[in-house]
Order: sequence, then C-alpha cells, then structure tokens
Amino acid sequence: MHNSCPPFYGSRQMARHLRNHGYRLGRKRVLHLMARMGCGALSGSTAHDGARPQHR
Repeated sequence: MHNSCPPFYGSRQMARHLRNHGYRLGRKRVLHLMARMGCGALSGSTAHDGARPQHR
C-alpha cells in the first residue's frame, strides 16, 4: 500500500490517494493500517518531539 506512494504521505493524503484509485477507506482506517504496517510520513510532528536538552 505505502510503497506505491511518496514516503511523505501521511494518513490524510494516503486516504485521499486510495480514494482516487477506487478504494473506499476512511482516514482512521488508513491510520490504523499504516501503524500496523509500521509506516508513516517521514517528517515528525513537532508537538511530540519534546524540549531540546540545551534549553533545560
């Protein structure tokens, strides 16, 4: 599933891509499948990165 798309696709873009190719999947289902496969977007979320050690 994820190998046919650019590696920066997140669940929203992946769901849109699959819908455009005839699959009927919602974003939450795609998110679940991507987590199960161990794949996701390459760029991380800044909200979960935490503070940098030099700023403590």
